[in-house]
Amino acid sequence: MTCLHISAIHFIICHQFPQEIDDLLAHQRNSFYHEIYTKVKFYLRYVEKLPDNVILGSKELFRKKGRVNNMVKHVILWKLKDGMAAEEKTRVKADIKEGLEGLKDKIPGLVDIKVHTEGLASSNADLMLDSSFTDEAALNGYSVHPAHVEVADTKVRPFTEIRLCLDYEE
Repeated sequence: MTCLHISAIHFIICHQFPQEIDDLLAHQRNSFYHEIYTKVKFYLRYVEKLPDNVILGSKELFRKKGRVNNMVKHVILWKLKDGMAAEEKTRVKADIKEGLEGLKDKIPGLVDIKVHTEGLASSNADLMLDSSFTDEAALNGYSVHPAHVEVADTKVRPFTEIRLCLDYEE
């Protein structure tokens, strides 16, 4: 089953019939729906790699101890230092992308991380980091995590001269 189908099933089960699925899960009156819901939860947890501290609830897709868990986005734009040859810029961009995207399963609360290296001609930045965290505490932990600090100190900071950052709750 594709991600889209699983997410659609999860949405239908959890959002269209919240009371019914709560009843089913609480009393396990209907093993067929309980089995589907259990498989959907397994897929979301282990295939889409949701963090363990995110609870898959029936009334909200993401719920953390009874409250809606808004994702935190961390977006950075970088300008590479002047004077680099085209080949060096290409290599530096690839190294930054590999280093940052390699942090995906190493930092708690980091849900998704992508580095975009090929902007349109109208762009005035060379790279963009687009990352998502479970919450602001996870973002704060990421900024000081040794794996992130190593990538930033060896692959990013030596080659960039301008850094713009926007963090926001989604």
